[in-house]
Amino acid sequence: MPMDLTEFDVFDESNVEFMDAVAETLSSTVISEIFQDQLVVVNSNAKSCTLNLSIKPVHKLNSKLLNSCLTLVDQNLSAHYSRQNGKEWKLEKREEMLQDGLIYIFYKDEDSGNIVAFLSFMLTYYEPEEKINKVLYLFEIHVSKSYQSLRIGAELIERFHLVAKRLHELKDDDLLSVDATCLTVFSNNTKALKWYEALNYKVTEDSPKDKVLRNKKVIKPPYYILTRTL
Repeated sequence: MPMDLTEFDVFDESNVEFMDAVAETLSSTVISEIFQDQLVVVNSNAKSCTLNLSIKPVHKLNSKLLNSCLTLVDQNLSAHYSRQNGKEWKLEKREEMLQDGLIYIFYKDEDSGNIVAFLSFMLTYYEPEEKINKVLYLFEIHVSKSYQSLRIGAELIERFHLVAKRLHELKDDDLLSVDATCLTVFSNNTKALKWYEALNYKVTEDSPKDKVLRNKKVIKPPYYILTRTL
């Protein structure tokens, strides 16, 4: 049975039980209604594959699933993380991927049982100290290299935006309503930056910014924070 949100009066990210309840409520209602149970794609070997949906709040995520997700992160972004955080970046990343309130969406290949794509996100305050500007924050979105260019990523981000839109429409619900979506992206990940720009994401006012030196050389920050209003 999903945890009951009715016993909570305010959105409190410091309350683990509350964040678990939010993740369970969204997983069993809005998210399960919006994401497709199955995707059928033709992979790089010209083989038709059926991908099955699975939804897990982070507190119900087992080590095997977490490790599979971390493997995809490693496959797609290891060079970026190593450059910014050093060779031991996976230890820190693993901890980040267990943050209270996160929700994981997986698509598994029906034949192999392997995770071929996933995204994770959570409901959070963009400015936690002021407790204003609640957003749906995208933590990760990854597709296995052998399944890329099949519009799986496009499908995932589109459904993510539909979840945000549905929550935005709950304007009188102080617990679940949101004003925007947000994400963090490496500044040297030009492919991802162009993709998000095409999806109408903009650099936030308080995001780290480029610095232009006197010789006009541009020094980029490690990452940008992007937002998309609803």
